[in-house]
Amino acid sequence: MHINVAWSGRRGKCSLHCSEPILKYTKVVRGTGLSSAGYRYRLQWHFDCWVKQALEYLDEHKPEPRAGGPGRKELGLDADTRRQRHNLIVMAYRLKLRRTAAIESSQLWKLDELDKKLEGVKAELELVGGKPSHWV
Repeated sequence: MHINVAWSGRRGKCSLHCSEPILKYTKVVRGTGLSSAGYRYRLQWHFDCWVKQALEYLDEHKPEPRAGGPGRKELGLDADTRRQRHNLIVMAYRLKLRRTAAIESSQLWKLDELDKKLEGVKAELELVGGKPSHWV
């Protein structure tokens, strides 16, 4: 629904079941929308009626803070542990890149050494907060 505020150009009825008519040249709130059948409808309210109803709605529907907020949950590590964990993740990524390069260049004898180093890094990561969730 689209809502706008304007001056009334003619008389009308308030859509909030208000007993007073809307007089010419008074402040009104107008709304237009589409029904479920696809028909366009127009409503108009006294400005004061609409603001009063909006304030009542806001009083009934108080905002609730999000639990923890968006994004990943924090691990709760201190700065040194976080730095160590980050370095281990970078080391594991580089080892994976070296492993891929060894496979592409047909240097398969390097794979055993790189796999052992990677397993060692993964074992160290388990001690410092665990492996990242996107690792399988």
